[in-house]
Amino acid sequence: MGRASTVTQLPPGVTQLPDGAQCPDGTLCFYHDYARTSTGFSVKPGYTVDLGALPCTRIDCEAGGPGMADNVSVRVNDTSYGAVLVDFDERMYRILPAQQELDEPPDTYNRSVDLVSWAFETPAAAG
Repeated sequence: MGRASTVTQLPPGVTQLPDGAQCPDGTLCFYHDYARTSTGFSVKPGYTVDLGALPCTRIDCEAGGPGMADNVSVRVNDTSYGAVLVDFDERMYRILPAQQELDEPPDTYNRSVDLVSWAFETPAAAG
């Protein structure tokens, strides 16, 4: 069985969303459930956030990571920047482009994000 996090203070730039809330304009959001009906958070651009510092209040939170680390099913990037999604377990990262969302199937990279950072310049813009 999973465990619930006991984190009470959120990191700077992070807001906990009410159950079922849409992602606020200009933020990156993470949701525990595909239906976006439970634990969710928004992150302002520029803030690097360890998802383990965000409380996961669901009884079915994975035992593989504290808090929301490894417990995110949906990502919504409603910003103008690429979001860098870091997976410490697999030693890899992926970029979620601006204005895109990702609902991952359970058999791929589902629930693999441990940290979020930002790509303020895309490779296409740099060239």
